[in-house]
Formats: sequence, structure tokens, C-alpha cells
Amino acid sequence: MFYFSSFIIPVLVMLPSVSFMFLSPRNMPAPDEKRVHPVLTAAEAMGRAGTVVLPLFFPFHLERWYGIAALAGMAVCLLLYYAVWIVYYRGGRDFARLFAPIWGIPVPLAVFPSVYFLFASVVLHAAPLLAAGLIFGYAHIAVSLRTYRRTVR
Repeated sequence: MFYFSSFIIPVLVMLPSVSFMFLSPRNMPAPDEKRVHPVLTAAEAMGRAGTVVLPLFFPFHLERWYGIAALAGMAVCLLLYYAVWIVYYRGGRDFARLFAPIWGIPVPLAVFPSVYFLFASVVLHAAPLLAAGLIFGYAHIAVSLRTYRRTVR
């Protein structure tokens, strides 16, 4: 059974990425001769696919306190994620800002959506989404940290 109302979960995270397609970053570094490990690239893609598709198969569960707490956690992560995107756009869309730490959090544009999907797995009571979120989070944060280190040099 499909729960189209649950599709709002990945859509809310993807909204800034849609604008990113039309307003590309400035000061992009030259392509790196060392590529990201193919296993990390594959894990990130599989985790991303899972976090987009899996919510369709699970309804919201807000009957218990932990579902409501997880929903609040999702809202906080989403608001912080949007705030970082605003900082990026107001800062002139500089490529390095996509990965720069903010508020003491390294690679926040990777951390906030990763934590958001972990909270979503609680709201939806979805162990497969938890697994996809963990895979996505690990790979996305690792790839983003590598890119950040490369841009700092």
C-alpha cells in the first residue's frame, strides 16, 4: 500500500536541491584526480534512493510521545537545513560554503538531512528507512567531508 502523504518527507529535503540545479555554485574547484571510493558512491546513491522511495510504504505514527518528539526533531533538522541553504545563497553561492562548518557542525548540508531521515524512520515506524538513512548518512557525510577537506587546501 502507498502512503502518498509520507512522500512529503523526502520532498521537503529535496526542495533546496531543485533550486541548486538552476543556481549552481561559484568558484568550483578543478576536478579531483582522486575519485571518491566507488563503494561510498554506490552506498550514497542506494541510501538516497531508499530515503526517497521507502517513505511511500509507511504511514505516519504520531500516537505516542516518541513519534511526536521525532516529528519535532525532523522539523528542527529541516529548519536548520534550510537556514544553511539561506546562508549559502546569501554568501554568493560559493562552492566552499556548501561544505563549510556552521554553528560548530561539520558539513551541515550532509548532517541535517541525514539526521532528519533517522527521525523520519521513527515517525513512520520504518526499520528499512532507518537502514537506508544510516547508509545514506554515513556515505553522504564521508563524501562531503572529503570534498570539504579538498576545498580547504
